[in-house]
Amino acid sequence: MRSILLPLVLASTASLAPSLYAQCGLDDQLDAGTCCAGADLQLPAFPNFELPSKGLRWDACGLADEGCLRVTVSAPATSVPCGVFNVNVRVADCTGNNLLDGAGTLTYARTWIESRPQSAVAPPTEFQVWRFLLKVQVTPVAPIALLGALFPNALQNCPDVYYYGHVDYALDCNTSLFENSLSMFHGADRFSHGPLLSACPSSLDPESSFAIVGPHNNAFPFVAADLPVAAGGLTTEGVRKVFDPVSLACFSQENLGAGFYNPVVFGCITPLIVGSLHQASIDLNGAGICGTQFVALNIASPLVPWRRLISTSLGTWTSGVRYPGPEALRADEGLFYYRDGCNPAFNEDFAIFQGVETVGGYGLLPGPGTSFPGSDHFVDLGSAWTAPTTGPLTFPALGFVGPTKFVIGVNPE
Repeated sequence: MRSILLPLVLASTASLAPSLYAQCGLDDQLDAGTCCAGADLQLPAFPNFELPSKGLRWDACGLADEGCLRVTVSAPATSVPCGVFNVNVRVADCTGNNLLDGAGTLTYARTWIESRPQSAVAPPTEFQVWRFLLKVQVTPVAPIALLGALFPNALQNCPDVYYYGHVDYALDCNTSLFENSLSMFHGADRFSHGPLLSACPSSLDPESSFAIVGPHNNAFPFVAADLPVAAGGLTTEGVRKVFDPVSLACFSQENLGAGFYNPVVFGCITPLIVGSLHQASIDLNGAGICGTQFVALNIASPLVPWRRLISTSLGTWTSGVRYPGPEALRADEGLFYYRDGCNPAFNEDFAIFQGVETVGGYGLLPGPGTSFPGSDHFVDLGSAWTAPTTGPLTFPALGFVGPTKFVIGVNPE
């Protein structure tokens, strides 16, 4: 695999601060403004939550099934790396039968403030949102035969399966209560259970992908849809090395200097169908002000499924009565070249990044601190696997919850 990849590219630990539920505007202290500086990450204490959700299945990029679920997420528990927290996830059907249990991590991405306008059914308010990237391995707690079509068939021959996605904690500044959104995505075998790359190779879902999205109910529906996205320059937010492996210290965010987000082609990868809007191959690249560089790689190889950043349209929330408002949701993954500008030797890695895109929602406001996203198109990615470009490459690279080394958070506009 190295022979395929190499020619293509020539301080303090995190803490959960006492809860500030009565106010918004808590700065996470990551925007130090100094290259490669340490940081004292500050976050409120987030509660556990249960969310009415929808399970979705696509076959050959066409919606094949959907159903009612409930997802319970435990309160984040402090882990050793800066901004990474342990979490437990439980998935049940809407009659109360537990289906899946999972253990994973939440990696902190960023925070911002949104303003919900007055409506006929909801008062105006502001939200401070903290976004985390979710990685979780789920195990069935119900007989496989009772799980149904909403979950990967790979559970028949794998002890667990891996989902990636996000969790948003949105603090209502009027009520001092949290509202949440989440996503969990599991791609077709080529992306999740391919030979060499996966911890558990499987061939039971060659053209099927799966998602769990919340909130969803009759009053606040999530509607599966194939939606386009537009090209744009990257002028806001940045990148971050999550923690130092020796000192475990946090690093401040490295602000973005330049970059571009360009959907090259829309289609379907499993199977290859040009013209569908379900997936997009996106040229994503950027450079930080301290020398960090990242670029999504375009590789033609049966072992490497990604052609640039592969972005899958999951659908959209359609109501404004609660967070996240009318917001579109996508699942993103790709193989990147990543050069860490805060390593004196310019540490260069191949990295598999996974995460989410959201577009829309409520209006953005400046803050907290000096932060302002610039546009309502959020792209948030965390590394799931890294290996130095000079080797050795370690496998498997997918199918399990590994450490998150780098985080990318950008806003095309």
